[in-house]
Amino acid sequence: MFLVPRLRLVGAVAALLAAAVILGITAAGRLVAYQSALNLSRSPLAEPPPPGPAGTRHSRRVTLVILDGLREDVSRALPTLAALRLGGADLVADSHFPTLSLPNYVALLSGVPPVWNGVRTNRHPGPVPVDHLFARAHDAGLSVSYLGDRDLSLGKLFPRLDDITLAPRSGSFARAASRSADLNVVLVLYPDDAGHRYGARASEYQSAALAADALLAEVVGAMDLGRDTLVVVSDHGHTRHGGHGGLEDEVRRVPLVLAGAGVRPHAHGVASLVDVAPTLAWLLGIPAPRGAHGSVLVDALALRRDERALAIAGDQARHAWVAAAVRDAQRRDRSRGERTRTERLAWIAAGAHARGAR
Repeated sequence: MFLVPRLRLVGAVAALLAAAVILGITAAGRLVAYQSALNLSRSPLAEPPPPGPAGTRHSRRVTLVILDGLREDVSRALPTLAALRLGGADLVADSHFPTLSLPNYVALLSGVPPVWNGVRTNRHPGPVPVDHLFARAHDAGLSVSYLGDRDLSLGKLFPRLDDITLAPRSGSFARAASRSADLNVVLVLYPDDAGHRYGARASEYQSAALAADALLAEVVGAMDLGRDTLVVVSDHGHTRHGGHGGLEDEVRRVPLVLAGAGVRPHAHGVASLVDVAPTLAWLLGIPAPRGAHGSVLVDALALRRDERALAIAGDQARHAWVAAAVRDAQRRDRSRGERTRTERLAWIAAGAHARGAR
């Protein structure tokens, strides 16, 4: 005799669960739409002035290795990175908010932080709306390549790549790295995958960092650091329990190591990820990306006094244009905000008047 009430209860619970699922799907869809809306299809730095002067080429080939998700403190225990630090430049770099991968890949390769490079989430469809290293290299007649363990997102963000290679297994990395272009970007995702799954305090994260370091050793083995330059960096770190995106020290601080041709041995210091693009451009003897906020890392490079002065002067001229462009964009944003507020107040007043007239 209790069957009917129980059936009603089961039906009510099922209905509530179905409603919760629908609301969850709707909320998730809105979250995705909101995240996508944070990206910019156009940046205020999209049409900067012509590129600045090029310097002398200091390196036959430049390779940038991004060890995704690698914390700076954990990087200190990696043998390949330790060897590179001994003979090269050992810097600590700041990632940019939001400390997510795609926004900071673009910061690394354009010199423009996420707030202005247009890529503010990991859902940007690409291509990027700002000038970048691959474009500067192509315009100078240089070849560019990408090598990754499994991810193709850089190819979507930067379509001007001459070669894209995925090498998911150890051993294939060395063969792929030996087919080097003038500018090479290598992306290894092992630390980030483990950080998300286990957290940075887990032994699995340490093991993933060591596996990434082993792939880095394969890249180093395919290079001649007497003529080539290697730059190793991370886009962000991970919290102890896993995850990133905020401004915690363990997420924001990342390793930045330079070794090989053009690098000043035993240099130390601090930097930002936006400094990487102007520095790589200087090593290749090409202009920096035209909207780059960063600077050539002159203290980490083996420069003559006149070269140092030329690099600093070029940075200062570019920074002056960037600052003016940013001020103009902020002024336009304030003007649009004021117009929007005025329009809303007018609608509110009109509505109140209409209600009072009834």
